[in-house]
Amino acid sequence: MSFSSNPNLLERVLQRISSIDQRIDSISGTKNETNPSSKTQFEDNNSASFQNVLSQLRGNLTPRASKWVVEDAIQKAGISTGIDTDLIKSIVNAESGGDSNAISSAGAKGLMQLMDSTANDLGVKDPFDPHQNALGGASYLKQQLERFDGNLLHALAAYNAGPQAVEENNGIPPYKETIDYVKKVESNYRKLKNKV
Repeated sequence: MSFSSNPNLLERVLQRISSIDQRIDSISGTKNETNPSSKTQFEDNNSASFQNVLSQLRGNLTPRASKWVVEDAIQKAGISTGIDTDLIKSIVNAESGGDSNAISSAGAKGLMQLMDSTANDLGVKDPFDPHQNALGGASYLKQQLERFDGNLLHALAAYNAGPQAVEENNGIPPYKETIDYVKKVESNYRKLKNKV
């Protein structure tokens, strides 16, 4: 069944999505603001092709949709690398706050704030793609955990300051930014683990 053969199908699908969105809002305690004009945007376009409809819908995605993409990227990166997804979430929170378009003053990009050289080494073609970035960042963290014999604090310090700095200092380097970063990620990780 297509949208063009059943003119009311698209409207029913959009109403169902809205209903699900409202349920999620009531459970999470957040309010998802949507474009009030988007409800009737498709009413006069019953003969639109499916691709055209998808294209129009993509333009109306709410910020929540990107959170779902970020969550999916984190889950898939955890499965692919064997890194605990709560740890990946903690790093994403500290690095970008979940903004896949984030760019630091040093030039680190995306969810897990990969530098261009690191992204290239990890095969990340588009650092702003949440799935590529999360997989690249989780893979880099895995490398650091292996390099530092599973020592999470040293691996986190290496993720932030580079592995050479950790090796030169025989542990977490005495940089305020790195010390604060390790504390923030480790604390957030503990909180996420205790929620279960």
